[in-house]
Amino acid sequence: MAQDAEEAEQLYSVLENEVIPLFYRRESSGIPSEWVAMMRESMARLTGQYSANRSVREYTERFYLPAAEAYTKRTKDHGNLAIQIRKWQTELRTHWSEIHFRELEVSQDESEYLIRVRIYLGTVCPEHVRVELFADNPDETPFISEMRQAGELVGVQGGFVFEAKAPAVRSANDYTVRVVAALDTVSVPLEEPLILWQQ
Repeated sequence: MAQDAEEAEQLYSVLENEVIPLFYRRESSGIPSEWVAMMRESMARLTGQYSANRSVREYTERFYLPAAEAYTKRTKDHGNLAIQIRKWQTELRTHWSEIHFRELEVSQDESEYLIRVRIYLGTVCPEHVRVELFADNPDETPFISEMRQAGELVGVQGGFVFEAKAPAVRSANDYTVRVVAALDTVSVPLEEPLILWQQ
């Protein structure tokens, strides 16, 4: 947010001190020639970026073609992949309420935190979820990092320890853990929005 405010201030400064004065600086004919020259240069440099052709091409490459490819894969072999995805979703939603958090431990050296958390997944397969360390506040860029599985809890079915390192540039209280659905062949959270926050 602080960076956004700084960039906005710079933009307004350019508009106020460089751009707008050109519009009012007119020749005897009443034409702001410097303003017109700036518009022409902008159009020559930016039209390609803001054209409908660029928009259609980008949407096609980023969304339509991947969607068509995903559809082809899911309908191949009598829809075998689609059946597997549906089974994954059904099992995950059925057992999602079994997931819960236990202790969160934070240790720190000079430059970073080591954050460890105990999580009980119940009968949810660890490969079907992703555990992430997350931090956000109005004055910082959001931080997201996947936590690695550091071990299993002895004598506890479905109990695991996850850990991750994070820069100690903000308060440790800014960090929290979340569990999200995860499958390579599924677009998350678009197709499966399950998410559980530690706090």
